[in-house]
Amino acid sequence: MNSILTISNLASLCQVSTETLRHYDRIGLLKPYKINKITRERLYSINQYEQLGTIKELKQLGFSLQEIKYYLQNCNIETTQDLLSKSLKIVNSKIQELSEIKKTIEVKENLRDYSNLKKVPQDKYLTLTYEGEFWNAQVYINKLINHSKNHHISITNNFIQTQWLDYTFVNEKNKLVYEIQVKML
Repeated sequence: MNSILTISNLASLCQVSTETLRHYDRIGLLKPYKINKITRERLYSINQYEQLGTIKELKQLGFSLQEIKYYLQNCNIETTQDLLSKSLKIVNSKIQELSEIKKTIEVKENLRDYSNLKKVPQDKYLTLTYEGEFWNAQVYINKLINHSKNHHISITNNFIQTQWLDYTFVNEKNKLVYEIQVKML
């Protein structure tokens, strides 16, 4: 393998655009090994392939180009250990975040499996469905209580609230759909 790479070769090898390499040159992050005096083409050494790999990895971890430049200019055992420590924290944080997203998706996916749902004993229930926020439930519970009193219906004091539509399906809190049930005596 040739020890000198054209900008196109390096871009292709590292799966970045030539414009990215030009940008890195402009900001002093990854300067070409030399520039062809005749064609003005940027040329890179094979060693810069590894340096570009490091830049890509750090970028993927969320480090800014300024932070990466500082690291590359001040690279030693201590800064590398600090960087690895920060990187590990970032990775662990992303794993935690993705794990929580996965759990949420699994819960939503399980909504299709009705066998997991608790069955409400067959009986007569007074029900009310409303759109709005979870925290508004007490207002609607009070409406059920008043309705039962006005119509001389005896009810228990155990209310069941079910959410039918959440933020997975709608993007406005006043469009969330809940149902409140209370057993009639």
